[in-house]
Amino acid sequence: MKMKMLQKIIVVISITLLNICIAFAVAAQDKEKCLDGNCKNGYGIKKITTTRKDPLRFDQKPLRKGLLGVPIYTYYEAGQFKGGELNGNGYRFDLYFSNTQFEEELGRLIKANIPLVPNENQYTWFEQGEYKDGVLNGKGFLIEYDNRNSVPIRIREGEFVDGALTGQGIKIKFGMFGAVKDSSGKFIFKRGKIFKGLFDKDICKECTVTEKRAEGEGSYTGKDITEYLFSGWVIKDYVVPSSGVMYMSEGSTRQRELYEDLNGYAGKAEKVKPYRALFIGGVEIAKVAMTDQPVAVRKVELGDGAVYTGQCDDQGKPYGFGIIDDGHGNIYEGMVDNNQPNGYGLHYALVNYYREKPAIGGRYVHGKLIYGAVLSQAVDPMVVLGGVDDPKARTILLPDSRDVYTGPFTKITYKYDAKDWTYSMSRLESGNKINGMITDNFVTEGKTEAERKKQRVIINGMVKIHDLVVGDVVVVEGMASPVINKSHGFVYLKNNRSLIGIADIKLSKYNLSDFDKPCNMCGGTGSTSHIYQRKPEQVTEFFYRTEKIVGDFAILTHQVLDKRTVTKYYLPETRTQSCYTCNATGYLKNINELRE
Repeated sequence: MKMKMLQKIIVVISITLLNICIAFAVAAQDKEKCLDGNCKNGYGIKKITTTRKDPLRFDQKPLRKGLLGVPIYTYYEAGQFKGGELNGNGYRFDLYFSNTQFEEELGRLIKANIPLVPNENQYTWFEQGEYKDGVLNGKGFLIEYDNRNSVPIRIREGEFVDGALTGQGIKIKFGMFGAVKDSSGKFIFKRGKIFKGLFDKDICKECTVTEKRAEGEGSYTGKDITEYLFSGWVIKDYVVPSSGVMYMSEGSTRQRELYEDLNGYAGKAEKVKPYRALFIGGVEIAKVAMTDQPVAVRKVELGDGAVYTGQCDDQGKPYGFGIIDDGHGNIYEGMVDNNQPNGYGLHYALVNYYREKPAIGGRYVHGKLIYGAVLSQAVDPMVVLGGVDDPKARTILLPDSRDVYTGPFTKITYKYDAKDWTYSMSRLESGNKINGMITDNFVTEGKTEAERKKQRVIINGMVKIHDLVVGDVVVVEGMASPVINKSHGFVYLKNNRSLIGIADIKLSKYNLSDFDKPCNMCGGTGSTSHIYQRKPEQVTEFFYRTEKIVGDFAILTHQVLDKRTVTKYYLPETRTQSCYTCNATGYLKNINELRE
C-alpha cells in the first residue's frame, strides 16, 4: 500500500513539473515588452524574450539554452517600428548586464534620438543598420564581444539582405589577444582573419582573407569561403609550419598547445611565392605552383551538354587550369588535359554548399581520382584522405574503371570537431595497392612477405593459407588463379574468388607471368608520351599588395590580390595519352584464371 501511494505521489510530482516546464516554455515564447516610445508604429525600444532561433547569425550558431534546458533568449530592438517590426534605421543588441535603471537610460537615449554606441562592457553583441521586417536589409554592421576580456570576437560590416551579408562586405574574426585599443578608442587588429569581398548569405563568394598571427601575416583568395571550413581552390601566399600551431601526439591526434591554438592564431606565418592550394574541409591536400591564367579564357563544347571554361593550348584544346560543367549541376575545377581532369582538382555539386553536399577532390589521372579526399555529408564533417604518397609510383587505368596502382598507399581520416574547430587524425590503412585493392597492410607476426615465402613449408605441393603471399598462383576446383590481396584473414584471387574456411591450398604450376604480360609499347603504364612545345601567350599574373582600411570600430591592414598582364614563355612539356596497343590496360595478356 505504501509503495502504491509513493508511486502516485511520484506521478503527481512528475506531471506537476512537466506542466511547469510547458507553462514556462509557453510563457517565454515570443514575449515582448515596449520599454519606451511607440513599438508599433513609431520610434521606441522593445525587450524580447523568445524561444525562436538565436537572432545572432554568425554562421548560424546554435541556440542558447535556458532554465531546465528550455531554449530562451532575451535581446532588444530599438529604432523605427512599423507594424510592430523594425523598419528603417535601428538597432538590435543583447546586454551583458541588464537592470531596470539601465533599460530606462536606453529608453531615454532612444526617446531623445541620441545614437547608441557599441561598448564592450555593456553589450554581448550589437547590431545597427537599415531594417526591414525586423532584420538587416541594406547597410549595417554587427559586432560580438568577449565581455570578460573587453575585446571584440567578430565584426561584420557591409550590405545585408534578410539579416545576412549579401553584397560587398567585411567579416573579421579576432584571435586570442587579437585586438587592442588606440588613443582614440578604436580597436587595432592584431591577430585573426579578415574576410573582404563579395558575400552571398554570409558566404564569401569572391573573397580575399588576410590572416594575422603572432609572427607575420599572409593571405589567400578564393570562392565560397566560410569563417571556419571551406572546400575549393585558393591562391595563397604564406605557410604556417605545423609545429608552430599544432603537434602530432603518439596516437596520431592533432593536439593544441596551450599557448598556440587555432583560435589564437599563434605560430609564424612565413611568406612564400603565391601558389594555388586545394582544400577539402579546411585541409590543404594539394599545392600547385601556378597562379596565372590566360588573358582570353576560352569556352570549349565537350558534347552531351558539357562545357569547359579555362586555359587551352595554342591548338584550342583544354589544357591547364579550368572548369568542366557537365550540364547537370556537377562541376569539376582544377587541372585539365585532353578534355579530362588530370592533376589536382575538386569535384562538387554546383547548387549546394559544403554542409549539404559531399566535395570530392585530389589528384586525377586521365579523369580517374587516384589520390584524394571526400568531405562526408554529416553534421560533424569528416575528411577522408586516401591514395598514394609516392608520386613516382606507377598508375594504370583499367576498362572497368578500377585503378591499377603499384606503390606505397596511405589512407587517413580527419574528423572535424565543430566545438573546438580542430581535426583528429587516424590512419586506416597503409601498404601497396594493386588492381584497386590493398595488397600489403601492416607487417604481421614480424614477417615481411619475402620472409614468409622463404620460411614457409610446402608438402606435396600444398601450403598453409596464412603462408600465401601476393603473387602466388593457387588451384581451386581445377582452375589456377593468382593471389592479388590478403586482408583480415581472407585471401582474394584474380578470378574474383576468395579463400575462406580452408586450411591448406595447392600451389599451381603456373607463374604470375603466365597471367599478366606488360605491354611493350607503353611498358605496362597504359599510356604513351610525347614532347609538346607551347607558344608564348599573354597571361594575367596575380600578386598581393598591402591595403589599409580605417573602419568605424577597427583599423585594419591586409593584403589585397592584384594582377598584371605579362608574356609567359613555356618550357617543353611531356604530354601523355592512352596506349592504343593495350587499350590503356598496360597488358598484352591479362588472364584471370587458367585450367590446371
